Amino acid sequence: MNKQKVHFLPSYLMEDLNKISVIVVGAGGTGSYVLSGLAKIDVALRNLERKGLDVVVFDKDKVDESNIGRQLFSPHDVGLNKATILTERINRFYGTSWKAFPNKYPQKRFNPANIIISCVDNVKTRFEIVSMFRDNKFYDQIEKPYYFLDFGNKRTQGQVVLGTFNEIVQPQTSWIAKGYLPTIIDHYPDLKDDDMPSCSTDTNLSEQDLFINHTISSFGLSLLWKLLRDFHISEQGAYINLDTFNTLPIQI
Repeated sequence: MNKQKVHFLPSYLMEDLNKISVIVVGAGGTGSYVLSGLAKIDVALRNLERKGLDVVVFDKDKVDESNIGRQLFSPHDVGLNKATILTERINRFYGTSWKAFPNKYPQKRFNPANIIISCVDNVKTRFEIVSMFRDNKFYDQIEKPYYFLDFGNKRTQGQVVLGTFNEIVQPQTSWIAKGYLPTIIDHYPDLKDDDMPSCSTDTNLSEQDLFINHTISSFGLSLLWKLLRDFHISEQGAYINLDTFNTLPIQI
């Protein structure tokens, strides 16, 4: 009988000594839904008497009229920075103290985080994030980068991939414990920006299905929640097709 392959959360995050630090890159089509879901995860963790999440959001773009409907913005948000308005709204609603920067990420002056989430429509940012943190630098545990959770989609298809920047020490177990999970860059080393669609509504609904961003965000958030709640996972992502309603898990 084949043993199940699993991945365990780092011992530091299991110990729950501090809030789990999270950086979200992109607060648009997918990112706006991811932020809303992270707030729910934070509340759920605190209800379990855990420390919860400390989230920082980066997006240099402002809300325009084409974003209304697909993304979580109202007409009153037009002209405001996406990261700022969403983070302020979550802070008021849930009593959190998350931070937002109207900037591109990554930049050397910005600290890393335990979990970095990319919700962007360009490949360059993905490569920059992985190359910045896949090295032998030593970080304080509060900001040590462990995971890279990436969301990507085309018109009616998308994928979510949870990878690790480096090998994570695994506990002794009867399962086959995998300390390293391939990132989106490992899965698609030849990915090009030409393959990435825009997230705005005015690129029109023939280019992106109305619910693809919401759908892939739900799958990725469910995966992250399972890892943080149960301390282990047996999948590292999924492929989703809204044309056929098929979902294919990415097994570890």
